[in-house]
Amino acid sequence: MNLYEKAFSKEISDTYRYIPNSSLLSFAKFTLDKFTNASHKDVLEIGCGAGHIFDHIETRLASAGLDLSSSAIDFASANSSAEFICGDFLKLENHRKWDFIFDSHLIHCLIGQKCFEQYLSTAQDLLRSGGILSIELMTRAKRPAFDEGYSFNEFDNCLYRGETPIRSIFDARNIEEMILNSGLKIVYLRVDETLKFIPNPNRSDSYPSDPDRMRIVCLKE
Repeated sequence: MNLYEKAFSKEISDTYRYIPNSSLLSFAKFTLDKFTNASHKDVLEIGCGAGHIFDHIETRLASAGLDLSSSAIDFASANSSAEFICGDFLKLENHRKWDFIFDSHLIHCLIGQKCFEQYLSTAQDLLRSGGILSIELMTRAKRPAFDEGYSFNEFDNCLYRGETPIRSIFDARNIEEMILNSGLKIVYLRVDETLKFIPNPNRSDSYPSDPDRMRIVCLKE
């Protein structure tokens, strides 16, 4: 059982209700308004969890969601008219093509630079020409610090909880270089140093040392 299946199988119950992440919702609306056009018809949300963010947005696009957790996908399928796929994004090489891939906080859950590079290569392969990839992810703060029980390894750029790597947190410039090396074109990039990711699920207040929020929109030419 993978980590995310274990988490969702515990979380989902008869009283569970999917609530879209507010930051992702605003970014999805922003991307649709600024970067999609009449040629964009199919959107794939990766790391969708137990719901589909595009159910909460008025859009002309045909939508689908993908997640590694079968429990999440079963719940989403029963509560949405969108198409859902249970699987690993990094293993969809032979899947169909998409006009728009929207990342719902999947990328920084991949551990290590090799997985980041594989992710970008997969996105490049799955996008049609003129397609777009939107990513919101955590990037390293100027003076990073983490809670007790967590540690950051500067050699592999991974955040650990105990001995388990749980997130990849790269410097913004490193992320930009990986994207450009993948062949994708960056058409929008912004790092908000005042808007934070909280890496500890047991804490609700953010600290200045928490990872910054980075938003990127890429184009496959």
